[in-house]
Amino acid sequence: TSHSNLYPARQPLILVVRCGYKQHRSSSKLNGNFAMTNFDSTFASLSKILRKHATGMSIKTDEPSNFYIEVPAASSKTKPKFFAAVQIKKSYVSYHLMPVYEDPALLTGISDALRKKMQGKSCFNFTVDDTLLFKELDVLTKRCAATAELSGVHN
Repeated sequence: TSHSNLYPARQPLILVVRCGYKQHRSSSKLNGNFAMTNFDSTFASLSKILRKHATGMSIKTDEPSNFYIEVPAASSKTKPKFFAAVQIKKSYVSYHLMPVYEDPALLTGISDALRKKMQGKSCFNFTVDDTLLFKELDVLTKRCAATAELSGVHN
């Protein structure tokens, strides 16, 4: 018997390798056709913001699609604390900023445009670079880093 009659045809997996890293793409249907969206630039821009304010923090994960930092443990009896992460997801790049979950007052004064990018209490989702919103997110991240307990290390 032929297996081709039993199983539906599958689309081939497209993997583009650039400089040793996977180039992340997702497809979205536009006018009946599939358009490819590249999130590498958005990930790079957002992780640059996070790296800028990571002084005194620990990098837990530094991969082409996942950048995760945490506040070091305050003592040998406590664990490191999640601070922020940038991750490429299927249809967007997420920017998680835990201090705004713990202290929503940090969000006071953010623009409606940035607030519309929020999903939940501490996550901002982007599909393209947005210079103005990224500048605002940079200021918010700086404010969050200043309030983080960094075991005596401050930005």
